[in-house]
Parts: sequence; C-alpha cells; structure tokens
Amino acid sequence: MPVSINNLPSACEARFEEPLARHTSIKLGGPAAQMLLPKNEEDLLACLKTAHQQNVPFRMLGRGSNVLFHDRPFEGVIIKTTHLDTVSVEGNAVRAAAGASLQHLVNTCLEHNLGGLEYLYSIPGTVGGALYMNAGRGKQWNLFIGNHVSWVRVFDGTQIHTLHREACRFAYRTSIFHEQPHWTILDCGLELTPQPEAVGRQRVQERLAFTRKAQDNRYPNVGSLFKDQLRPMPEWRGKTLGGAQISPRSENWILNRNNAQANDAIQLIHNLMDAHAQTYQHPPVLEIEIF
Repeated sequence: MPVSINNLPSACEARFEEPLARHTSIKLGGPAAQMLLPKNEEDLLACLKTAHQQNVPFRMLGRGSNVLFHDRPFEGVIIKTTHLDTVSVEGNAVRAAAGASLQHLVNTCLEHNLGGLEYLYSIPGTVGGALYMNAGRGKQWNLFIGNHVSWVRVFDGTQIHTLHREACRFAYRTSIFHEQPHWTILDCGLELTPQPEAVGRQRVQERLAFTRKAQDNRYPNVGSLFKDQLRPMPEWRGKTLGGAQISPRSENWILNRNNAQANDAIQLIHNLMDAHAQTYQHPPVLEIEIF
C-alpha cells in the first residue's frame, strides 16, 4: 500500500506519484508514492525525523546514478537531496553537503587552488553517494574520496553523529554506510592538497578524455554495473532485451538504448550474472543498487 509522510515543513516540496525515470541517470523507474525535496538541512532533518517516527519506508536519492528502480511503483518515500548543495573552503579544508554534485565540489576546490579529487569530475553523482560508495578510480589506482575524508556527519534517526575517517571503514566501493541503512549522510569534511588551478583543470580534461574512450555514454546508463569480480564475457557485448542493451564496448555497462523498460534492463543484468556464474563458477558482485 502506498505511504507518505505527513506534517512536513511548509518549505519542503512534496510530489506524489513522481516518475523515478525523471530522476535517474538511466532514465528508468516507476512512480514513487511520494518524493520530498527539502530545501536545507533543517527541512531534511524534519523529513527524516518524521519518517522514522511514522515508520515510513524511505530511500535517499541524489542525482540517480548507480541505482536502478523497477517499473512497478515504489511504495514509499524518496527524499532527494540535490537542493542541499553547499560547498565551502577554509584553507586546505573543504566542507561539502551530501547533495552537492561532484562537479560542483571539484570546481570549487580548483577555484581555491586545491587538488586531489579531479578523477571524480566524470561521475554524475553527489557527495553523499560518493561517500556511500567510496567513489574513485579503478582499484589499481588507489584513488578514492575516502582518502581525503576528515569527518562525515550522519543522522541515525534520532541524533546527529560525527564520524572520523577511520570509523567510516572506507574500502573498495564500500563503507560503513552499507552496514547502516538507517543512517543518512548530511555532509563531510575533506582535507586536500594545494595545487595550481591550471594543473587541476588539465587533470579534469585528461579524466574526461579517458572516460570518453573507456565508457559508453551515448545513451542513458547507470554507470559501472559490477565491482572488480567481473571476468571477461565478450559474447555478451551488444546483447539486447527489449530496449535495453549491454554495451557493445563492455559487458560492465548497460544502456537504455531504445525506450527500455526497467524490467528489461534488470532481467538482462541477471541473465549476464547467471551466465558469468556458469562460466566462472561465481556471479559478479553488483556495484549498482536495484530497488
């Protein structure tokens, strides 16, 4: 049965039966019973407290990369954080709200002659999602946002806590936040290194040039599907189901090629996982989350 949060702050925008396809990078997903768009942290906390008090199921959403929703209605509340997008700098220390885009974060750092996060520029996500996933380059590079974290503030349903970097348990594509789904990331502190802006801009351009070659962004997509456990399955490149297609360039990438249904994409992913398990005796581990 669809549910919603009542008695919300007047400044918090609420939408009903909101298509999630409008809010995800792969442009798929059925309607959310209710979507909330808090304007500031005070509104966000009011929404979260009310959701916990009323025992309403909810999911946080930033810019909708790395997630795939089914076509069926999401019978709960989506709280979208993209209005919480402030980034401030003091010396080498940066404070970034969970809803800030990674492009906004990197640009602000570069404008203040700080470097170290340029590889995040190509990711169409937010700071909160990057912290949750410990986003970065490939495993061999050992470049992750968690390397620069000083602290992360979270709301646990009743109180705000500040976690120092060690407590966040950052590892490859994971963090403590995977183990604490009832926590909500509010913002974080980062410590960066002085660097001329021109050097950082050049590194951003190099990163974008690399992703243009390595990633298939011709059509809406969800980003990398799997973690590094994926083994070669070249025969799956270009396979389609309905309007969904495994990229002809990589079996780790799925495209909304032709007005796909989410169920097509999800089934195609599971078919690939089953084939991988038969060939290599283990399924690959999903990096994306499917709801």
